[in-house]
Amino acid sequence: MPRLPDRMEEVWTLTARGLSEAEAARKLGTTRQAVNKMVKEARARLAHWFVEKAEFLNSDLIRLDSVRGFAVLRSRQLGLRVYVIYVPKKGLRAIFGMEPLCPGKDSERHCREIARAAVELGLVDESSSDEEVIRQLIGLMES
Repeated sequence: MPRLPDRMEEVWTLTARGLSEAEAARKLGTTRQAVNKMVKEARARLAHWFVEKAEFLNSDLIRLDSVRGFAVLRSRQLGLRVYVIYVPKKGLRAIFGMEPLCPGKDSERHCREIARAAVELGLVDESSSDEEVIRQLIGLMES
C-alpha cells in the first residue's frame, strides 16, 4: 500500500494535528510556502488513494476528509460501512463496520495501528482500549 514520503508525511501530520502551516514551517525550519506545497500534495494523494480504495472494495465513497486523513465508504456487496484511515508510516488501514470491530488475535495489531494513529493525529482522545478508541473514531467519521 502506498504511503506519503517521510518529509511530506511529517508536514501533513503536523497540520492534521491542527498546527497552522506557519507553525509547522517554524517547527521544521522551512518556509510556509514549502509546507503549503507539501500539504496540498499530501491531501491530493490521500484523496486519490481513498477513491482508489473505494473502487477496489466496490464501495461508494460517503465521506472523504483528506485534511484529517480518513474516509467513510459503503460496501455495495455487503451493505456495510468501511472506515479507512491513513496511518503514518504504514499507509491506509480499514475497519469494516460490523461487530466485533476487532475480532480475534489476527486483528489486534491492525486495530492497535488504527487506534494509535487516531490518537497521534488528534482525532480522538486516548482511551482504555483500542476498540474504544476505534468507536470514538467511527463516531467522529460519521459526524
